[in-house]
Amino acid sequence: MVYANPETALALARVELEKAREEEKAAVKETILAKPGNELARQAVQLQREAEIKSQATRAAGAKDALELARRRRFVEERYGGVNTDRGKVYMHYGPPDEIEQHSIQGKTFEFWKYRDASKGKAVLEIQFEDGKQVQRKGGLTADI
Repeated sequence: MVYANPETALALARVELEKAREEEKAAVKETILAKPGNELARQAVQLQREAEIKSQATRAAGAKDALELARRRRFVEERYGGVNTDRGKVYMHYGPPDEIEQHSIQGKTFEFWKYRDASKGKAVLEIQFEDGKQVQRKGGLTADI
């Protein structure tokens, strides 16, 4: 499959490589442990299979996260000029804001990004940008970006 975005292709390739490595490890363990008449070996193989199922679920979640980050990166590069801009950094870290207000005053553009707590419906983080530069941050989310 061909992907237009190299980050997406790289993320998927990493997931596939890890999957292949895990499958190879499982096959070797199964071959070594599954000798006829060895009940402990059969139990070990069963535990290995259960662990592999859990591992696959974890990898699937990781692939989903990698694809989301690749999608965010594409959007940020197109919309905000890259991941090293103030808006790009915020978007990559927190994702899309729940609300954006834009105002132009005396030739300057102001944006107010609001992130809300879904359970309470109130803003927990508000970030103000002036001409694309972050100038103010209010709220409880304090992680550095």
